[in-house]
Formats: sequence, structure tokens, C-alpha cells
Amino acid sequence: MPFEVGPVLEQDEAAINEICFLNYDRGPQPRFRELAPLRWLVPYLRYEGEHCLVVRDTGASGSPAVGYVICAPNAADFRRRFSGRMKKELRRALGRVRREFSAADFITQWITFVRYPDAMPRRQEPVYPAHLHINVHPGYYSRGLGTMLLDGLMEHLKSIGCPGVHLGVGSSNRGAIRFYERYGFTLLRRMPGVIYYGCSIGERRMEG
Repeated sequence: MPFEVGPVLEQDEAAINEICFLNYDRGPQPRFRELAPLRWLVPYLRYEGEHCLVVRDTGASGSPAVGYVICAPNAADFRRRFSGRMKKELRRALGRVRREFSAADFITQWITFVRYPDAMPRRQEPVYPAHLHINVHPGYYSRGLGTMLLDGLMEHLKSIGCPGVHLGVGSSNRGAIRFYERYGFTLLRRMPGVIYYGCSIGERRMEG
């Protein structure tokens, strides 16, 4: 199989920014081209880069990155630091597309982009302290790349002694929900529009 999982390299930045944009849950609208990666990709690469992986198409010229998984092993700490690290940059990016939103929608986007919500019940944070995001280029769906990326991340988290990882998925994204449940993630919490799942490291059990 001409795919290989490895660390994120500097030359991967443009490709994975595009993957993040193409998978943004409001659709690849031009007004989110800078905002989506800046909120859901860049802070992980910048501050947690050693815990991020890409999958490459080694059968293509240049072995481009066609998917990624990014992770913060200590999500609570990542969340506390998020505003101080990213707020000014996100405010400037929002300002550049201000006229592309209605007044009400701009307020919604402001809240969405400049804060990192406390999604995990506090009692579960010690059990599933890490947080991940995973995306694959739409042209490479259904090739097992998501499983390859998660396998690579799980091995890494195991090597650093992390006991578990959690993620959020849109409640209407049935394909992603089936994938995570098959992989071994279990339901942690339901909120309006989003479901949170957790997986203990070493208990991956992908079903057929």
C-alpha cells in the first residue's frame, strides 16, 4: 500500500492547511480559508508538533501529505493557554473577513474562534487527558488512512505514558461516528450538535 505515516514536516504545511479547510464543518467557504486552519490546526502544529502525524501518498510525486492527526496530550493545559497564544492572531484574521458575515453571524464566529470550550467533564480528564483532531483529504476517503493515522497516534501516546484520548464529532456526522465507534471509542458526553468520545490507550479494537 503506497501510504506511510510519519512526522509533520515543514513542507507539509500548505497541504494540511488545505485538508483542514476542505473538511471544515461549514463547508469550504472562502471566508474560512484562513480561519479554519488557524483555529483547528495551527495551534497544535505550533505548540504540540511532536504529537502530530501525517499520512503520505508515497505513490505520488513528492509523497504529499494527504491526511493528518494532531494531538495535545494535556488538553486541559492546551485549553488554558489557547487564548493567550492565539486570540490576537484570530482576531486579526476575523477582522479581515468581517464584511463577509452578518452582524449576528460575526458574533457567533467570534465566540467560536477565539475561545477553546471546556468540553470534557472534569472527572473524565484524568482518564482521557489527550485531545485529537483528524482529517483526510476528500480525494482519499475510504482507503483506511484514518485507521493508519489513529494507530500511529495511539502508539505514540502509549510511548509517552498517556492513558487515554478524547475527541468531538458533529452529531450529524454519522460516517465519522461509525468509524470512531468501530475503532474502539466510547461515548462520553452529548451536547447540542456535538458528541464527545474517548478511547483508552492500548484498547483499540477495530471491528470489521
